[in-house]
Amino acid sequence: MQTDQSRSFAYEPGLDGLRAVAVAAVLAFHAEFAWARGGFLGVSTFFTLSGFLITSLLLAEHTRSGGVALVAFWGRRARRLLPAAFLGIAAASAYIAFAAPGEVADAFVGDGLAALFDVANWRFWLQGDGYLSTFSAATGVTTSPSPVLHFWSLAIEEQFYFAFPLVLLGLWRVTRHSRTAFAAGLAALTGGSIALGWWLSASGDVGRAYFGTDTRAAELLIGALLAVGLAAPAVRRSVMTRSASWIGIAALGLCAAAWRVARHDAVGLFRGGLVLHAALIGLVIVGAMAPGPLRTCLSLRPLVAAGRISYGLYVFHWPVFLWADAARTGLAPLPLFALRMSITTAIAALSYWLVEQPIRRGRAPRATRRSVAPAWIATGVAVAVAAAVAVPPSTVFEPVAARTTGPLTATDRAILAVDRQLPAMPTLDSSRPLSSARARTRPARVLVVGDSVALTLGRGIERWGMANGVAVWNLGRRTCGIPRGPIHVGLREVHSPECSGWPTIWSAAIDGFDPDVIVVLSPIWDAMPHRAQGWRRMRAIGDPVFDRWLQSEYSVAADVLGARGARVVWLDAPCGQGRQLAAAGRLLNDQIHRFARRRADIELVSLRDRLCGATGRWAATRDSDGFHFSDPGADLVGRWLMDEIAAR
Repeated sequence: MQTDQSRSFAYEPGLDGLRAVAVAAVLAFHAEFAWARGGFLGVSTFFTLSGFLITSLLLAEHTRSGGVALVAFWGRRARRLLPAAFLGIAAASAYIAFAAPGEVADAFVGDGLAALFDVANWRFWLQGDGYLSTFSAATGVTTSPSPVLHFWSLAIEEQFYFAFPLVLLGLWRVTRHSRTAFAAGLAALTGGSIALGWWLSASGDVGRAYFGTDTRAAELLIGALLAVGLAAPAVRRSVMTRSASWIGIAALGLCAAAWRVARHDAVGLFRGGLVLHAALIGLVIVGAMAPGPLRTCLSLRPLVAAGRISYGLYVFHWPVFLWADAARTGLAPLPLFALRMSITTAIAALSYWLVEQPIRRGRAPRATRRSVAPAWIATGVAVAVAAAVAVPPSTVFEPVAARTTGPLTATDRAILAVDRQLPAMPTLDSSRPLSSARARTRPARVLVVGDSVALTLGRGIERWGMANGVAVWNLGRRTCGIPRGPIHVGLREVHSPECSGWPTIWSAAIDGFDPDVIVVLSPIWDAMPHRAQGWRRMRAIGDPVFDRWLQSEYSVAADVLGARGARVVWLDAPCGQGRQLAAAGRLLNDQIHRFARRRADIELVSLRDRLCGATGRWAATRDSDGFHFSDPGADLVGRWLMDEIAAR
């Protein structure tokens, strides 16, 4: 992510343009756009590009002077990289001071020191944190995001900048300056890095393979091998053709496809995926320096300008993204991304012109008012927009304690008042007493609780109730499951105090509605990674600690729901679309069935058996997202379910 060049190595604006494209992929990935699922590979692009540039500079110096001035080299690296890094850590500290959840603040001393001393990758691996924390039954769990989480990649680069010149000097001495033997030595190191990553991923330690400097060195070394190859004038002349430009365009297209679909938790990354990506980036680098359309496009002034501040964009974006989130601003994804980028770009531009360049050059930058003014204007716009849309963060983080009996407290009433998702209780037929209603074949009052899947199914039960003279109160709630506490979604921890207040909400509803039957369905959010009170990290379903806690939460729910003697009918999870949802659903159903076997007061009805068998009924009942019920599907399943309950 550096940009300095020696006089012996000509500046190539197309490489700055490639930096801009790579950092854009990373930022889109961190913004959690579905079309940028593989944008994390932008970091791999920086690795390969950095390996190429650093090796080119070292080779040029060695050719010119017969050696490498290590202290001077490290000093240039420090002047280029450390000022923005220090400012980035300061920005992360500000986020910790004013906006971060308590558990993030507790861990920040260690995180900040690891970022400061360029060992963040090893700290986050040892903690089990980082990019491998998205929702997956197979990838494990994480703590809430640290504001210096992104420093893991900077740490790898800094470690490479320190160690690689020593490696080169050693190889030059061992190979007696033979270019062929020297390249063979680099190739051997690259192969060793690839083999180690393969072995670690095959043994199940994908996190170690992802964060290890030794395993990620292959991407940097492939760039180094490219630099060694292009250092030979004959080779450089033979490849710098228009054909190389078109090959680079094709390679960039393949990389863009990978940035669209790749998964950062896939073991295939370390079984050829990252190596192939690095090789493609090598072709893009050659194409960006060869005459032709790729060089022309990547040398466009906006891309070059963004590439020059790409290091700052990367350093500053993550604390900005954590602070300016959807909960704080209330913005939709695209306006939110525009706000985040305006703030990040303004900070990065000011840092580049006013801090990084003066320190790097040892004097004030040769910048006219015209060159600095856009940064100040962007800053003013960003501050104005942020002030207009930002709202104070919620100060409520602790879940509400379970309540089964007794009058509503002030806290209870506050929870009920702020929960705008609760529909009004349906009008009851007072001429039909509950005692006679319970003697009927079908229930007179049905309460539906759970998450958004329950909400969509409940709409069908409501329509069934209208047709059969049964009062139905649908309290299914979006983004709210039964387990209480913070949930990990994408790359961040989210928490809603209203979701944690379901014991209060359900108790109040049962007291007022007095249902005969309560239908429970919560298949999505229950299977998400959670962090219960007292846990220092997120845990996922399948973890024995998580499973025991989930059983205890279900027990509280059953106690609350059965407090007035209603029949509690618990539904298991139907099959979800996609491998991850299907795997998580199977693990969740294991826990639901285990819970139903322990509780005699729970009636289990299996949606999976009904909808996911060989007949494929689920395909005709689910919505377009593959998990919720469509309206026709809710009518069909709701009618079947109520008949099933009546038949029992």
